[in-house]
This record gives sequence, structure tokens and C-alpha cells, in this order.
Amino acid sequence: MTLRPVSMDFNYGSSFGERSPRHTRRCWLDAIMGDATLYTRQDMVEASWSVVEPIQKRVARNQIRLSELRGGNVGTGGGR
Repeated sequence: MTLRPVSMDFNYGSSFGERSPRHTRRCWLDAIMGDATLYTRQDMVEASWSVVEPIQKRVARNQIRLSELRGGNVGTGGGR
């Protein structure tokens, strides 16, 4: 992958030499029209991390094992 500046005229084809994938066009259109149903709000991201971070810290301090979180042995698909 190569990073480079592009013109923000939203013409994917002229910038990248091909048509944008259909789902990409849909996301751009939804964003431009203000439809946020496909996007995660900041408060939801923060709420998710408020659940995950304490678990990450306990794992890092060896206070809990990943296998305990999965309800089984790591790598076995959750089997006991």
C-alpha cells in the first residue's frame, strides 16, 4: 500500500484509476446524507472500551487467564 495525497472531489475513479466498490459508494453516500446507522458513535466506542480495558489489565497482570474468559481451553473453540 502506498500513501499519497488525493483530490477530495470524491471521484474515486480519477484518483485511483478504477471505479469504487459498490459498498464504498454506499458508505460515502450515507455519510454525506447524514445517515449514521452504519457508524459507531463515540459514546458506544467508549462504553465498549470501559468493558474491555479492565479485562485486558487483569490478563496483563496475570490475574485472569484468557481460557477462563472463553469458558474453555484457548484454541479449542471454547470446549472444556
